Amino acid sequence: MQISSQESEFVEHRSCDKCGSSDALAVYSDSHGYCFKCNTHFKEVDNVEATAKVVSYNRPAEMYGQPMAMPERRISLDTVRKYGVTVETVPNGHEAFKHHYPYYDNGGKFIGTKARRVSDKSFSTSGNMKDNVLFGQQLFKNEGRFVTVVEG
Repeated sequence: MQISSQESEFVEHRSCDKCGSSDALAVYSDSHGYCFKCNTHFKEVDNVEATAKVVSYNRPAEMYGQPMAMPERRISLDTVRKYGVTVETVPNGHEAFKHHYPYYDNGGKFIGTKARRVSDKSFSTSGNMKDNVLFGQQLFKNEGRFVTVVEG
């Protein structure tokens, strides 16, 4: 088996035809895919170029909304406040539209935001996300005896 020396870039998440997952199939720029639910590799996924998204790193970081508990994700108001997450609501003010997650660089400087639209679980970013550390990493020391395991 020959392995390509060229790296491909992540393009988007899609539904998996094999297991039926709505968004576990990761599609890459060289047309291959991998489903994280059923652990299946796909040599080629159709229409990769047609759905490729251009990512802009020059858009300023945007944080909208206010801190609110996210009961649908079992996240308390205290946790939301600790991590600086905000919730943007629809005009009635009670239903969540987007969640905004702040990202920082290695020096603890705010550099970007990842926004998750609630209706379709899609993500968008703003700011310079090239130099970000793991979400929430700025809150913890870089030393110690504990490891935090996260999903994703």
